[in-house]
Amino acid sequence: MAAAATGLLLAVLPQPARAATGDFEIGAGVGADGAAYLVRGGLQTCDSTNNCTGGLTQPKTVATSAGFGNTILQIDTGNPDSGFRGTISFQLSGLPAGVTSQTPASTTITNSTILGTDGYGGTIFGTNTTLPLSADNTAPLGNFPLTLTATSGSLTHSVTITVDVVNSLPATTLAQLEAFPDASTFGGTPATGTVWITLPAPAGGTVVTLASGDPAVASVPASVTIPAGSTSASFTIPTQPVTTTTAVPLTATLNNQTITSINKLYVLAPPLVQSLTLSPTSAQPISLYLNGNVVLNEYMPANSSGVVVALSSSNPAAASVPASVTVTRYSGSFGDDAPFLVTLGRNAPAGPVTISASLNGQTVTAQLTILDQIGPGTSQTFGNWGKHDHVLTVTAVTNNPSDTLQVFAPGSTQLIGTLTNLGQGNYQGQFPWPVNPGYVDIKSSGSATLTIPIPTVNQ
Repeated sequence: MAAAATGLLLAVLPQPARAATGDFEIGAGVGADGAAYLVRGGLQTCDSTNNCTGGLTQPKTVATSAGFGNTILQIDTGNPDSGFRGTISFQLSGLPAGVTSQTPASTTITNSTILGTDGYGGTIFGTNTTLPLSADNTAPLGNFPLTLTATSGSLTHSVTITVDVVNSLPATTLAQLEAFPDASTFGGTPATGTVWITLPAPAGGTVVTLASGDPAVASVPASVTIPAGSTSASFTIPTQPVTTTTAVPLTATLNNQTITSINKLYVLAPPLVQSLTLSPTSAQPISLYLNGNVVLNEYMPANSSGVVVALSSSNPAAASVPASVTVTRYSGSFGDDAPFLVTLGRNAPAGPVTISASLNGQTVTAQLTILDQIGPGTSQTFGNWGKHDHVLTVTAVTNNPSDTLQVFAPGSTQLIGTLTNLGQGNYQGQFPWPVNPGYVDIKSSGSATLTIPIPTVNQ
């Protein structure tokens, strides 16, 4: 865990160094503008509101875009944890005349000094350690290397950083301007911008002027104030509905320095349905369900709560769909899609059913074919063979009343007979047959097949 520094500027770009054993790590860093500054004038002191004077004329805690604070020292057990524990002693070398340190002699890592996790569920043990430095007016101006050595038992490791002794901090400059989230938003939904500066803002804050490359589409406030002690500030970007996706650059100006956002803000037109798919595209009613998927022509921005796509079926009794499906960033597999279920009616008639998806005045359709189905179920389709009269009787139903149903000897093309169509999908037939075939295959003209057992009856 990085520690708060006294007299040294923040660690934005870390310069990590790890012991060869992997038992602990020392991390040091430099400021956003590439230097760690030490201001001549004594040890830095800070009040309860983080207003500081002395060695470094800025707040002692700094938050930056990289997530680091005003840090110089990181001691932890490493990843994975090798069991390194105990007392770690510190030694500084390379301090020039006029520069002094109040660094503690040591720190101790135990099973109770938990800094967090490694991102994979493993615990990282370590301590917060402050590295106070001060420079009086005799300290030579310019850069000097500062080496920190950490020792625990037989383990010793060193890391060297560069410190820049100055009479005063350089003027703050703009570091970065960025649009969030993902640099895209649907027109009418506000986005967020963030601007960073290289040094923490002084008391009273730092005012940065903002401008939009297309204020009619995405407007920004005239300026944003970075609070004292901070290196960044965020602002809201209201947007307007557009008919085509529009890329809007943003600019920030400070002390005659102007920078352009590292990404343009893409204001998106209302999304449309790009495709509607069914899997499978044909099924018998006995399948009960099949899968549908809606894909839009835009990926969902991170700030979108989702887009509701209306669904409908041309024959809900045969194949029903939910009234709508919501496409979100995480509803499907790719950030622009959402699955749904199509429910088939148990007695759905054979034939086509059109499934529709509608959004923003546009409708996309997909064709589902309900296949012929005989039966199923012994209460609907059954047969028997008379022990005495040697007559085979077969009763069947189908979801296609125009079907022709024929009965075959099991597993063969030997035709036993054609069933009589009684109407409304009901069929029956009686055929003289010398022996009980055990089973028969019923085949429809619509390519459906069903095999049923044939019990013997005493008649």
